[in-house]
Amino acid sequence: NIIDSTPLIENYFLSDDLSGSGDPDLLTIANSVPALIGQTFSVPSTHDAAILEFDFVPSADTVQFNYIFAGEEYLDYVNTQFNDVFAFLISGPGITGPYASPPAFPGGAINIAVVPNSNPVLPIGISTVNDQINSQYYNHDTTTSVSAFNGYTDVFTASAVVIPCNVYHIKLAITDAADAIWNSGVFFEAGSFDAAADPGALNVNTVTTDILCYGDTSGTVQLCIAGGVSPYITNWNGINPNNLGAGTYNVSVTD
Repeated sequence: NIIDSTPLIENYFLSDDLSGSGDPDLLTIANSVPALIGQTFSVPSTHDAAILEFDFVPSADTVQFNYIFAGEEYLDYVNTQFNDVFAFLISGPGITGPYASPPAFPGGAINIAVVPNSNPVLPIGISTVNDQINSQYYNHDTTTSVSAFNGYTDVFTASAVVIPCNVYHIKLAITDAADAIWNSGVFFEAGSFDAAADPGALNVNTVTTDILCYGDTSGTVQLCIAGGVSPYITNWNGINPNNLGAGTYNVSVTD
């Protein structure tokens, strides 16, 4: 399991200021909440943002991740500026969104960490899941020896439709809102980051890196294999896919 949290988690005591910076996307998301739930508070700043980012290549047409959001602000600071939020931002082919993304993904990112069945769609935060709104997903922690978090959500699943064998970027981010003392965390289920779909027929795509100059052998090729039944048997016909010159090459894949 992975824990993404605004403070360090040590001896169950989380109320601390790490003097960390915030995140502009999370500030935007935090300030989108009041209008969506009929409130008027605003979030002036974010602090101690904890961010995990990576690229990945999906082998199927859907990716998903299970998680739980928890916070110290429950329930004293619901519907206030101390609106800690979590976001699961994804960018890549076929995705156009309002949030920042790396230069290699110019379409922007979308947030897929949202409250299930919410209308309008609500991001995950202190003020969108609690004892007053979406209470069916909220759990109050009355056992102080378990952790310093006062409340937590049910297990939620973030999912997105993707194009197999293309490179995507993920940004998992959580932040303190307004203050830097009362903290929040996200617990990710081990092994839940998955590409889920009917495997379908065997399909092979290539991701290539061209040579740098004429006569060079710096070219590479990677296979993205989807469908069929693993394990796959790959035959490169004697070539080294990490040391290629200009030319035509053949590779076979069977399941």
